[in-house]
Parts: sequence; C-alpha cells; structure tokens
Amino acid sequence: MEDKHRVFNLEQAGNYLKELKNKLVTKIKKAVSNEAKISTAFPKDRIKFLAYAISLLDNVSRENIHLFCKVTGKSLNLYSGTELADWFKKLLILRINGYSLRQIAYILKTPPETLEKVEQIALMAVSEIIEKTKVGALPLVGGI
Repeated sequence: MEDKHRVFNLEQAGNYLKELKNKLVTKIKKAVSNEAKISTAFPKDRIKFLAYAISLLDNVSRENIHLFCKVTGKSLNLYSGTELADWFKKLLILRINGYSLRQIAYILKTPPETLEKVEQIALMAVSEIIEKTKVGALPLVGGI
C-alpha cells in the first residue's frame, strides 16, 4: 500500500513528515548546488563584472527579438537587434545598480510583470553572448 493512502497514528505521521522534510531539504540543497555557484566577490567587483558582461551584448538574436515582441505586444519590425541590445543593456544596468522592477515599470508606464519577462529575455541574451565569448573570442576575465 502506498504512503499516500495509509492511515497513520500521531507518532507515525510526525515521523513521516520529518522524513519527507529531510528528503526535501537534501533535494533542494542538491538542486541549488548544481545550478548556482555562490559568489564570494565584493559587491563593487560583482557590479563591475556584470557591467562588463552586459557590455558584450551588441546584438540580439532573432529568437529573442520574437520573444520580446510576443511579450510586449510590439511589432516585429519596430526594433533591430542592435536597438534591442541597447534597450536590454539599459534595463540590466539599472537593475544591477539597485533599481527595482516596480520603479522602472513606473517610469516606462509598463506593467511590472511584462518588465520581469523582458528582463528574463535580456538575461538569456547576455547568457548567449557570454557562451559565444567563451567559445570563440577572448576569455571572459573572472569567468562564469
């Protein structure tokens, strides 16, 4: 019989929940350790590195342009790859310098939810550029 359908007394239920909690904690720790490395750099150094990585963004792929247009409802012919790259750079520089999505959304008169999706697209674009730089150009100082 599966644990879902078993009847527990109070002590068994407590033990079962502790076991589930321990399994969940180890699963989360494993997922976090695989996905994100913790930065030990000073905040100023992190900002410099992020600004450098963002500065590499000189053009945006067609896929990211399509995603941007789909999220914002803008016409596909409204932005070129370089114009959108400049827009993404400005957004990301504001974000790394401490501006919240709500503040930027208020200034741009855009819903914060839309701006959050646009930020994710911008981060994907920067990640693509970093990968291309790792493979075919000068190494990125500090590495990712």
